[in-house]
Amino acid sequence: RLVVETERYGNRYAVDRHDIDELTETGHVPVVHIGNLADLAELRAAVPLDWTSVCLWIPREVCAERSQRRGDVDTPARLRAWDETDADLRRGESQKGAVPFDLVVHTDQAEPADTARRIIEAIKL
Repeated sequence: RLVVETERYGNRYAVDRHDIDELTETGHVPVVHIGNLADLAELRAAVPLDWTSVCLWIPREVCAERSQRRGDVDTPARLRAWDETDADLRRGESQKGAVPFDLVVHTDQAEPADTARRIIEAIKL
């Protein structure tokens, strides 16, 4: 049943195929958080929907600041994940010429409500 499984910050994250099927069968749009390009490709291959891919991005410094303001005890791990994601995106750009996103939002430059509106508009229904 697991479509994608990954580890970050000492936690294991998984996407359940049954949950996606249940959402689509009831007319809802599944929202899945994916942290790297390999898992995104795996999701797209395993679940043949017309996915809309959105990259929510912040500069590393802002990531650190937000993590500290929240009181995260794992800020160094979160910054390592940021570094890994940045490297993954750069490799993806150099290997294929483009990162596979329908929309990129720099969340340090956008209000949450505007970001939500842009994502809704980008969804291919």
